[in-house]
Amino acid sequence: MKNIMKYLSIILAVVLISSCKGGFMDINTNPNYPADADVTTQLPSGQIAVAAILGGDMELVGGLWSQQYTQNSTANQYNTTVNYTLSNASYSRFWSIPYSIALPDLRNTANLASKAGYDNYFMAAEITTCFMYHILTSWYENIPYTESLLGETNLYPAYDNGTDVNDALIKRIDAALAKEASAATVESVNPMGKSDMVFGGDIDKWVAFGKSLKLKLMMRNWTKYSADIQTLLNEGGFLTADAGIFSFIDKENNSNPLYENDRRKLNTQNNIGACSTLMKYLKANKDPRIAAFYNTNSAGVYNSLDAGNRPSSFNCSLANIAPTDGVYFMSAAEVNFLQAEAWARIGNTANAKAFYEEGVKLAFSRWIVDDVVLDGSSFIATDGAYAFDATSTDSMLKCILTQKWIAATRCQAWDSYFDITRTGIPALGSVLTTDASYVLGNLTPVVDSSIPAADFPKRMLYPKSSSDNNPNTPDVIELTVKQWWQK
Repeated sequence: MKNIMKYLSIILAVVLISSCKGGFMDINTNPNYPADADVTTQLPSGQIAVAAILGGDMELVGGLWSQQYTQNSTANQYNTTVNYTLSNASYSRFWSIPYSIALPDLRNTANLASKAGYDNYFMAAEITTCFMYHILTSWYENIPYTESLLGETNLYPAYDNGTDVNDALIKRIDAALAKEASAATVESVNPMGKSDMVFGGDIDKWVAFGKSLKLKLMMRNWTKYSADIQTLLNEGGFLTADAGIFSFIDKENNSNPLYENDRRKLNTQNNIGACSTLMKYLKANKDPRIAAFYNTNSAGVYNSLDAGNRPSSFNCSLANIAPTDGVYFMSAAEVNFLQAEAWARIGNTANAKAFYEEGVKLAFSRWIVDDVVLDGSSFIATDGAYAFDATSTDSMLKCILTQKWIAATRCQAWDSYFDITRTGIPALGSVLTTDASYVLGNLTPVVDSSIPAADFPKRMLYPKSSSDNNPNTPDVIELTVKQWWQK
């Protein structure tokens, strides 16, 4: 395990210090990259690369665009992210790290495992690969998929339509899940153990992760998959444990990626401030998770800014981020909310309520405040602040997606951003939180936004590294252009 962690610290360092403006990195010529890598090093390398980009830049953008956070007025690092003034050089690591480190290492793992008959490694690599492609197509829509990762065989991969990628990933997950029995057999004699940084070789959890991811992908295309979704829901077997990497430590290049990038590498720790959209919602409902998400300011109170607002002097609370925070790929709370949403759309109120309430309880119990594990039971009681409203499909969805938005804070902010674009919940209002007509829980227009106040970013721009080097890169698509699966 010591050798694996030393190797992974090298990979994580490479990912974290790679230039935000850089293109593809060739890890095959990196002198720090082991020449004798096999499945026991390729799998964790791919997993840590997924975690590094997901829990770093993607978590940051997701939190800012979901209005869980905003740029603190005493610093300037993320102004262009908050007000949507991005270029094709912004956040190019969203693209380069998956395509140059994570996906190649996972592909190598699957290929080596297939040849050796290690179906346990194959399943883990394939499901993680599907997850990484899902994240990519969620940001960019059309991406290289069928012709990706071919190296010199094809230097100019075509871009597949996002809907085709989504369908292909569902089939690929099914193919990986078909290996369940053989993967379990191999695991019993040749265990992955700590080489699998997500589940430590637990095949049952990999199956549950695969099924949960499949449900998530199908939910992108309800019209096409509604019957399959109901079959999958009836079958069950979804995640009841969190999927991700939770072994970060308080040491340079070994800590949570967002903490490493924002708190350790920058010249200030005051960039990420509390956004009033979420903070005022938590305050109004006396939600104790406020202490898990934010600190009190120097005056000892919780204080927040509207998204993009930058007064010359303001004593704002900051985001709580710890070096040991895990990076979640999927969480048990998320999966319960997914099932609740699906049952609500089907019209099964009882099941929607049951999974919603379990999701809320899990979202609370994740956090410890003043040495006490938080309990959300009173909030979902009949007279509780978050009691389930079964009046209509819309009222159920608002409950579910609002709580899912809160639950994603400090762990899956990128996913709350995806949900906002997919469902329109929380809704984008027309006034700031200081306006008398503001509706609690609505997103607000961003102060000094570069896009119209009534609009919202729907995608990330294709990176310059792709448009400069691949003639198949689509023409510029503006941030506000909807993707196929968005509301």
